[in-house]
This record gives sequence, structure tokens and C-alpha cells, in this order.
Amino acid sequence: QQQRQWQAWRVLRVEQESRDIRSFYLQPPSDSAVGFAPGQHVPVQVKRDGEAPLIRTYSLSSAPSDGYWRISVKAQGPVSRHLHARIA
Repeated sequence: QQQRQWQAWRVLRVEQESRDIRSFYLQPPSDSAVGFAPGQHVPVQVKRDGEAPLIRTYSLSSAPSDGYWRISVKAQGPVSRHLHARIA
């Protein structure tokens, strides 16, 4: 069944992979495991003060067996730059 509403995921940790790439480790709102298929991507919505929300899609860079979701984001574009500047 396809999810039709936004969920607030928790950022477990952030790792600086290179000068302009960071990986964000994500956990679902409940402590339940959420599976995914290799090559799957996930939409991310960013709400910035006084502006309409922006949505971008990122490929998952973790393996389904890892027990978490990881996206690796290059600081390029408004959503990616927001993630780099504001998410810790």
C-alpha cells in the first residue's frame, strides 16, 4: 500500500562523506522497521520559513538489511543546501 501522507522521520546521525556530500541516517516515526528495495528512492519535503514547501527525491544509499535508511546528499540546490545547513 502506498503512503499518501508525509511522515516526520528522525535523523539519527549525519556523516560528512566529502567536502560537499553528507549522509543522513533516518529512522521512521515509530520504532518499527521499514523495509525497502535496492535502488529505491524517497521524497523529502523541506519547509522553509515563509516559503512554500520544497520536495526533492533522493536515492537510498543504505542496504535493505542495514536496519535504517540513509540518503547521501550533495550540497547542490535549495533543498540539499538546506539539509546541509540546518539538519544535524
